[in-house]
Amino acid sequence: MARMERLGQLDGNARAKGGNEFGAGESADAGEADRAERSDINPEEYVAGIKEHEKVLILVKEELYGGSWARLEADLQARLAGKPYLFKIKTGRVLQRDLDAVRRMRKYEEEKGCDLAKILREKGDPGI
Repeated sequence: MARMERLGQLDGNARAKGGNEFGAGESADAGEADRAERSDINPEEYVAGIKEHEKVLILVKEELYGGSWARLEADLQARLAGKPYLFKIKTGRVLQRDLDAVRRMRKYEEEKGCDLAKILREKGDPGI
């Protein structure tokens, strides 16, 4: 239950920034993509640079998709393609941004053999 409360907290933070509950007010930038593409960054440094909407995606992956990036990515792709999907994650105009973030984080975890959610938990992030 605490994790879902944290999801609601992140929801409110995103809306306060002018976005929707999953960070639509934030925009992706080149630095975000560059950081995510660099495999020389250690996992702790990578996690330190994660934005709020990426934390939400990690939480959604853990809570709604059983820890599976593949299931989250497939669901976002289905929604983007107008096909049936499992959860209506309210990403607004940033569905593609979230799908790109999922792919980057998944690739990073696979290359480094790490679990970003576990690292966030170890760092004391209350929602993960």
